[in-house]
Parts: sequence; C-alpha cells; structure tokens
Amino acid sequence: MLIRAYLAGPDVFLINGRENERKKKSLCESIGLTPMYPLDNEIDSNLSNAPTNIYVGNLNMLDDAHIVLANISPFRGPHTDPGAAYEMGYAKAKGKPVYGYTNDTRQLIERINEGYPDTVSDGQTSIEQFGLGENLMISESLTYTEFKRHDPEDLTAMLAFEDLIDHIGNHIEALLINIEI
Repeated sequence: MLIRAYLAGPDVFLINGRENERKKKSLCESIGLTPMYPLDNEIDSNLSNAPTNIYVGNLNMLDDAHIVLANISPFRGPHTDPGAAYEMGYAKAKGKPVYGYTNDTRQLIERINEGYPDTVSDGQTSIEQFGLGENLMISESLTYTEFKRHDPEDLTAMLAFEDLIDHIGNHIEALLINIEI
C-alpha cells in the first residue's frame, strides 16, 4: 500500500468512533490505501501536555500522508468540525490533495436558515450564497467536489465515504501520477 491517507473529521468524538474507524480503514485498505487515523497516536489524555502531544502527533501524520480524506459533515452546528477544517488547510498548504465527504446534501445557506435563522435575520451579518455545501474556503480547497449522501443522522457519513473510496479506487492510477510517493 503506497498511498497514505489521513482520515480527518469529527469521527474521533463519536461514541462508536472505534467501530467506524475500523470500517473506514478497511475500506481504504480494500483499494490499496494505507489509512492514518488521529487515534493511531497513542497518547495518554490524562497528561497535562496531552493537547500539545495530540496536536503535534496529528500534524506529523498529516506531514507523512499523501492525501487527506475529510469528513466535512456538519458537526455541533451547521459547519464542519473546526479541527478537520484546520487539518484540511494544513494539508492543502503542504500541497496535498484533500477529498471531502458529507452526510448533508443541502447548501450551507439552507442549513443555516433551517437551524440558525436568527443569524440570518440579525441585520449584522451576511451569509455567502454561492450554492456550496460549506464555507467557500473549505469547498474550494477540495481536490474533487465533495461526495454527498443525505443521511444527517449518520455523523460518520459512511455512505458518502464509500462513494469517495469507490471514486479513488476507480482513479488510483491518476492519483499515483499526481502525488509524490
């Protein structure tokens, strides 16, 4: 397995996170990717320096990864997990392809209007209306348009992840040409 893929997203915070980690890793391996998951770092979360160790460990994995597969599903609000957004930006700045997948097919403006109408009508802010599923800085950073399946109850966005894996598997030769191994 030549291509190392970092799996970004809020999955680490989910109750069934380890089960989903195993499934996503297995799907990656089925097409020849070597998955890298934030919880692969063995860090004692009880230590006072745990936040720094987690941060550095994740950045080291991002440095070692060839691509990033990011769960950009809305998490704790209408937007993607801020940690995943940071990891996507970090990887993009390093020239790595970033693929996004989500459990929500709605445009960002729709999610905000439905779940947070006061932020739209407060008269002090505006919301970009470009028809994108996420903030333009996230949507435009993706190597390929995000893979979407509407299943808001599934925070792992497993169906969209499976679509992404199918896409990468069908285009693995082109991916190998475009990344540094």
